[in-house]
Amino acid sequence: MDKVIREHIIEFGKKRAKGEYKPGTIKVYVSNIVAFNKVVNGKDDPFDDLDWSRDYDNVFAKLEQVKNLQTRRNYLNSLIIAQQTMGFKSDITSKYITLREVYKHQYEKAGSLTPSQKEVMDAVKKEDILKHLAEFTTGHNSLNIAKDHSDYQMFAVMDIHTRYPFRNELADMKVIRRVLFDKMSKEDKSKTNWYILENGWRKATFVMAKYKTDKMYGFRELAVDERSGKIIHKLFQMRGTTLKEVNHKPVLCWSNGNPITRNQLSAKLTEYTLKHFGHRFSTTLLAKYFSKPLPEKITKETIDGLEKDAKARGHSVKTKLDTYTA
Repeated sequence: MDKVIREHIIEFGKKRAKGEYKPGTIKVYVSNIVAFNKVVNGKDDPFDDLDWSRDYDNVFAKLEQVKNLQTRRNYLNSLIIAQQTMGFKSDITSKYITLREVYKHQYEKAGSLTPSQKEVMDAVKKEDILKHLAEFTTGHNSLNIAKDHSDYQMFAVMDIHTRYPFRNELADMKVIRRVLFDKMSKEDKSKTNWYILENGWRKATFVMAKYKTDKMYGFRELAVDERSGKIIHKLFQMRGTTLKEVNHKPVLCWSNGNPITRNQLSAKLTEYTLKHFGHRFSTTLLAKYFSKPLPEKITKETIDGLEKDAKARGHSVKTKLDTYTA
């Protein structure tokens, strides 16, 4: 079977964009699968196929008995390559990809924060952020666009990011009513991210079309919670934008109506958080604050939940773990 695996990997490598696998790499993949087969099946006998890898529950249980996390990752990575080259169904392989990323995250957990991120998180607690957001809400019932628009806009970004682990996608998000969005071509829909008004300002949906893994996941629709909806509505009230005028208007913009870019969002958020917290925040750091930590014991339910959560938010599991989980 090791010869069959080797041949499949060689053929697959000839077609992949990154080019062919090196002979040494193929040798490592094959030897890992042979060793992995022994772990799963408890014997060193030659094997004729990889059908044993279809039993995810059994493979997962046996992997948990391997003490070295790096060894677990190596086994899984080799198995994933073999399954992909041998035409296994993607739903089977995707579970192993998720599990591999979990092990990778655990392995690198000690170094998951940069020194500057650690400094901020030691100085400013999550409770401090939530207190600031609550006080800002009650203290700004009457807002003036010339005086308060910039601060309120960055407050909005922070508040929304406590519930939605976006990167800087809010910066190129435009508003549109559902009836008009549904009439657009797929090409036009894919040009930007959208804040879709389903029923006036009362109900809305985030439609993510431009994000890091959009080619893998395509459009992702996320229901907008009531608080986020009210905050975004308030922004447009400050600007004097009526419901009839709102189509194709940017969610985030300068006081003159020009849209804010992703880089400008980063700069303004840094300015805002330095002013209110004495430290520079990024949207990545906010996601680390408000992402649910992994449980100490990883279960099959953990894997299923990670897949569901990551896909719902338009990110790969790797991105969720590497970027959003502290």
